[in-house]
Amino acid sequence: SAVTDMSNMFSGTRALTKLDLSNFDTSSVTNMSGMFSGASALTTLDLRDFDTSAVTNMSFMFSGAKALKTLDLRNFDTSAVTNMSNMFLGITALSSLTLGPDFHFHSDAGLPEIEANDMYTGYWQNIGKGTAKNPQGEYVFTSAELMDQYDGTKMADTFVWQPRHPIPAKYVLDGENVVINIKDIDENLDILSLANVTAVNENDDTE
Repeated sequence: SAVTDMSNMFSGTRALTKLDLSNFDTSSVTNMSGMFSGASALTTLDLRDFDTSAVTNMSFMFSGAKALKTLDLRNFDTSAVTNMSNMFLGITALSSLTLGPDFHFHSDAGLPEIEANDMYTGYWQNIGKGTAKNPQGEYVFTSAELMDQYDGTKMADTFVWQPRHPIPAKYVLDGENVVINIKDIDENLDILSLANVTAVNENDDTE
């Protein structure tokens, strides 16, 4: 593709909830500043097919995408980037961030801190061998620490908000003796409401 400038391409598209960019040729693009800024209804962005090896400007790229919960940047190569200021500014709903071996944060990228509450510790944790609801990775960072210490050569993974009460792989609803696999748990389940739930050992014959 001869396109070199995609700055502000989807900026301010407030009604846009989904975006399929799997066939985008970004191999010649040098400017992605503000590309998704203000796309305030987007909840998920899968940019795993983006070739960003020539990009120098990613400033404000996702700023103001306040509904964005999941962002997949596993193939982002930021080695040529000279401006990453406020790339993640204001995306306070972001709770799942996939980073790859060639991603490098700049200190001013603006990844929002996670608010500690009854459900979350305020830290990012890589999933490792666990799940998004029960991460098992060894890397636990605040947003500032993640930007400062992320090393793609050994930390490439999906980072999620660390839960205070990880949901076990299976649980039983008292009285009904029903086993529910974690894949069936609704994404928006309030785990604090599961007062009548007990964990089930993987080897139990409760099914």
